[in-house]
Amino acid sequence: MIAAIGRSAAHVGLLLSVVLPSFVVLAEEDWWFDVEVVIFDRGQGLQEIAEKFVESTEFTPKKTDWDIINTVTKPNVSWLLQSLPVCNPEPDWRLISAEEVYPLPTLPDYVPLAGSTEEESAQPVELDPVRVWLDAFAPEVLGPAFDAQIPRTDCFDTHALFHNTSSYPKLEQLPVVIDGTGKDESWGAHILDAEQHSLTELSQRIRRERKLTRLLHMAWRQPVAFGKDNAKTIRLYGGQNYADRFDAFGNALTETPITDVASEMESSLQAFTYALATSDRLTPEQIIQRIPRQSIQDEATTLNELWQIEGAMKVYLQYVNRVPYLHIENDFLYRQPIKERNSSSERARLANIPFSQLRRVISTQLHYFDHPMFGVLVEIRRYKKP
Repeated sequence: MIAAIGRSAAHVGLLLSVVLPSFVVLAEEDWWFDVEVVIFDRGQGLQEIAEKFVESTEFTPKKTDWDIINTVTKPNVSWLLQSLPVCNPEPDWRLISAEEVYPLPTLPDYVPLAGSTEEESAQPVELDPVRVWLDAFAPEVLGPAFDAQIPRTDCFDTHALFHNTSSYPKLEQLPVVIDGTGKDESWGAHILDAEQHSLTELSQRIRRERKLTRLLHMAWRQPVAFGKDNAKTIRLYGGQNYADRFDAFGNALTETPITDVASEMESSLQAFTYALATSDRLTPEQIIQRIPRQSIQDEATTLNELWQIEGAMKVYLQYVNRVPYLHIENDFLYRQPIKERNSSSERARLANIPFSQLRRVISTQLHYFDHPMFGVLVEIRRYKKP
């Protein structure tokens, strides 16, 4: 009897070991939630309150798994650019029949220059080092081998023009309400339409408050994984873009007069010409080192995006006493321009205040993350895929 019970228990254990893992995997793959967030500024100056905050030196955007706001503000329009007509279309050389192609006249291997003797033509030609360098960096124009075409100088910058037309202007301020595209991206996180917002009335009440300013109101749908290490992070940002006023270290940018820019370009050109003229005595590495790199260093310290509020949010499930609970982890940076005074001068810089918080939450309930400078409202709703 005991042996039979043992065999039955073994069979049940084997069955559970096969069924339960697949059930758990299926359950974890089907957990989808709609997350709605409202972020607002309290309208207080950092230097007006008594509380002092520890600042962060990190101004570059945080690395996240999903940047869904970028899909709305900067959509991928490469497919649209490819379908646009070409301004100056070139003839399709494949459509030219073989009868229309005429052979080019052949030249002898050696043709003496006009007005020179055979002995003079055999002498080695002295090369100009400046001309050699300029020819090496000149754009190469390729064409059909059976036709002699005049190089089109207007096509040299085609690559640069494509990047300029396919880029987006720098946003000075992000729209408060982020509206989705109406597409149901079942493969990953995507922004929902504004009609699907549940906190619209609350968001409008915040807008009517005298000291409060909304920075961001959006909702998205995402799969939620079990475990903090398995969860995906979503990048959130909003408010003003300070990239035109401050650099990557929070220092104020100074406006360079046009005359200074012209003089800098002229000095760079002179240095480049001098480096080429003395190339017979210098190595290529030494020539590159002698070219001014101030403009390159300036570009390295500037950012395209430096938002008033920026950070990442992670939503995940965690078992607590065998019950799955939702968890929200926030990691934000709040920025505000301030002026520092000393005995001799006044300096403007961008304050960078970090705010991180982890909380266990319940779905369909409104949760508030409080900071003296701003507030974050979050509501999570379960979504069952059809």
